[in-house]
Amino acid sequence: MGYDFSESGDEKVLTHARAFDLHPDFEFVGAIDTDAELRESFTQRYGAPSWEDIEGMELSASVDVVVLATPPQTHLPLTRQFLSRLNPRVLFCEKPFGTNAAESESILELCTEVGVDCFVNYMRLSAPAVHEIRDILGSGERPNVRGTVWYSKGLRNSASHFINLQQHLFGDVTEVQVLDPRCQSSKGLEPDFRLGFGSSDITFLAARSHPLFHNALEWISSRGVMSYALAGQEICWRPAHRSEVYDGVVTLSTKDRGAIASDFQRLQWHVVDQLSRHLRGEEGNLCSGLLALETNRIVDILEN
Repeated sequence: MGYDFSESGDEKVLTHARAFDLHPDFEFVGAIDTDAELRESFTQRYGAPSWEDIEGMELSASVDVVVLATPPQTHLPLTRQFLSRLNPRVLFCEKPFGTNAAESESILELCTEVGVDCFVNYMRLSAPAVHEIRDILGSGERPNVRGTVWYSKGLRNSASHFINLQQHLFGDVTEVQVLDPRCQSSKGLEPDFRLGFGSSDITFLAARSHPLFHNALEWISSRGVMSYALAGQEICWRPAHRSEVYDGVVTLSTKDRGAIASDFQRLQWHVVDQLSRHLRGEEGNLCSGLLALETNRIVDILEN
């Protein structure tokens, strides 16, 4: 709950609770929170019971999905507790999936032991726009892309989103280089670094511009330039074409600039919709626990 608790309609869906409430394929069984005021607000808003802890949980129905929207240091112990009490089909964990790769791996092992699918809320992977980006930059192949990422509010908290996104787009990280390790913020380390993805090369730069929050990407390929601004709220593709001014020169088109609809205010709804597809036995565009583990491994390398 939180960001969109007072919203009506479905134009803005920013939290797990609102996304599940609005989706026709799901209904709440209950919620757990240590804050009594939040529990009361949840029950009043969504009409489902809530409890202070797992031990006090009294369920009248089976559970298909357990959502861990809690601080990273709680993910592993809460996974142990939930899987000892429940038999869900899916564990859906908030990013960054534990505090490090070792904890991520332990969570995955616990899920595997009892046959529970594990996904992590790197929400951009469920956005329709990201699949359009993938098709443009080179679907089904290893694209040759150079890019720059600006990020704010910490390596693990914020930059991990864009590491994960580019693992999805370009494949495994093949090279890690720290360019400037010095900066520390209230959200943790904020190094400048470079990641290689086979034939693609991406540089990450910490904005270090508090209080300005700035997350943005730009990818350049032989096909054109893709901008991903305002953390993905504004996405634009400008294809390459032969210059009308200079013979033999390829430039960016001034006529074919195309905005790609992001539906950014409803990203969490798209995540839940893809989760519904997965539960129906269809392919869902979600961040698997395995991919989130690989993201945490890269962050661990950069931190250490």
